[in-house]
Amino acid sequence: MTVATEIACSVDIEHAGSFAYARCGCGWRGPGRRAVDRARRDAGEHGQALAA
Repeated sequence: MTVATEIACSVDIEHAGSFAYARCGCGWRGPGRRAVDRARRDAGEHGQALAA
């Protein structure tokens, strides 16, 4: 899943073992989550914060 914002920021979900991380091209990285859905939510929140 990639979330693009107007600031040319894109967020991908990265899997590492039992954890999923939201990772952005701007250097931001969310915390490790066992639930992929929660990592996706972190990515969406990051995109919203940039757009605000």
